[in-house]
Order: sequence, then structure tokens, then C-alpha cells
Amino acid sequence: GLGDVYKRQVEHREYYRLFYDSPYTGMVEKTAAFQENAENRNFVSFIDSDERITEYYILKEECEITLKDNKVLNSNYDLLTLLRQNEISELSIGANTSSSAVLPSIIYDYFPSLVRKIDYNQATYYEFTKRDINPVSMYRSDVYENDFENNGQADPWHFKKENIIAVDSLQEKHAFQFQKDQEWGLSFDLAMKDLHTKQNDFIDIRLDIKSWNIDDELLIVSEIVGNGEKYDWRSSSNRSYIPKDESGDYRMYHSIKLSDLHFPSDKVQLKIYCWNKGKTPILIDNFSVKVRIGNPVLYGLLRNIEND
Repeated sequence: GLGDVYKRQVEHREYYRLFYDSPYTGMVEKTAAFQENAENRNFVSFIDSDERITEYYILKEECEITLKDNKVLNSNYDLLTLLRQNEISELSIGANTSSSAVLPSIIYDYFPSLVRKIDYNQATYYEFTKRDINPVSMYRSDVYENDFENNGQADPWHFKKENIIAVDSLQEKHAFQFQKDQEWGLSFDLAMKDLHTKQNDFIDIRLDIKSWNIDDELLIVSEIVGNGEKYDWRSSSNRSYIPKDESGDYRMYHSIKLSDLHFPSDKVQLKIYCWNKGKTPILIDNFSVKVRIGNPVLYGLLRNIEND
């Protein structure tokens, strides 16, 4: 009957969560509670949303919170400079659908315990800490990592063994080196179905760069292809992560936001390439590909909700 229809709408479409759990109110209230309860007062909070809307709800809810300027989030260099400050031990961030997909991946490297993740329609709220706690899962179980030891030769990685060099003979450490004028030669290729992703997950790619040269220009390029179609192509440059001085090794990031893409997941391949656009002899180590757990209700008004 009609009652059963309403029951299915409420239970299976999570009606109240979608229509009554406002992300704007929620992110302000959760940030206020986070700052009030932070065990260490050295915390940083962001709400990456329209600042006028955020300010309205701060006044409406009569919350006293301190927010970092969102301009920091627009520069990977500025964000990394902030995250490297040892005195900061807690961080919260509310991110809406237009926030950079890579932000949680970067933050997680410096605040490796995810305390809380709250999913809203059109936004996600995170709390991170440096404390050693029993954290909420940030990633799914399938992780692909290559540190290029023992030649690093294994599917789904593709490269020539002559590109593997010893970078520390005492500790027998190895890395992949692009030769001078070599643009291509390091890639990752895997069927999307083997990553076991949900429709709103993220794919996070991370590279450690072990050389510093003002002329270096390395891009992580990703494609989702199949059936003669290219469903997605995107790239990230090391230029937004490279140190502004000769401070040595650094890390670059690349994220794919699956919620914004449409493809037949059982018939496509994920292809990731390193494009040495600068053609310099750049060293690469610790190439990783992981699936970050997404927000199942992010677009819950438009799509079926795919909970874990």
C-alpha cells in the first residue's frame, strides 16, 4: 500500500538524512564540537564552502569557532607548509562537492589517524589526528604499492628493469630513474573491477620524487578507457608540490573522483602513466594506488545510495 511506499522512501532513500541533515549546519556544529573537545589545543579547522553561507550558520547556531583561511587549500605548497608544522596535532575539514579531491589524501600523510568521517548530501566532514588511536578506515583493502626493490617487476606495473638503479648502496635501496630525454617508461594498468570501488570512491595515486632539479616537470596521467571509449583523462604536475628550495625529496599526489564519472565499471581499464615532460633524469620511488572510501550520500538526491 501507500504506507509501504513511504516506508521504502524513508528507509532505503534515507529521506531524513538527505533532506533534514544540512551539511552547512552540520559542518559548523561538528567543527565547534571538535574545537571544544580537542585534547590538544593546537588544532586547525577548515570549512571549504561558500564563506558567506558558513558565516551565516556560525551566527545562526551561535557557535564560537576559529577557521583557517580557505586560500591555503588552493595552494598545495601552502597546505603542505601548514601540515608540516609539528605543533599542530588535530585537524578538521568540511569539504563540499567542489573541494579539491586530493585534499584528504595529502592531509592523511601528516595526520595518519582518521577520527571521524561524517557524510552529508553534497559534503563530507573529516577529523584527523596525529595521536595513535584506533582510527576509522580511510581506504579500502586493495592497495597497490611498488618501492622498486627486487626490480619491482610485477603486474600491473610496466617498466624496463634497466631503469631501476641503486640510490643507496649501503642500505640496498632502489628507485626508478627516467633517463635524460626519456618521456615515457613507467605505467600501471588494471581492470577497474579489480579495484572493487564503489560509485562515490576516490582513487589516490602517490609518487615519491627523489631528485630536485629546477627543470623537472613530471606529470601523473590517468585514464579510464574501454570499448574504444576514453571515459576520463586527467593529470597532476609535480610543479605544484616541488619545494621552493633545494630541500631534497618530496611527494606528489593525484586523485580521481569517481562520483563525477560515468562508465561501465566491469568493462574498463584504469591506466596510470608517468610523463617525464621535462625530459630530465628524474628519480621516482614508492608508487602507490589506493581506493579511498567515498561518501555514499554525496549525490543521494540524484542516485541510488550505495552503502558498504
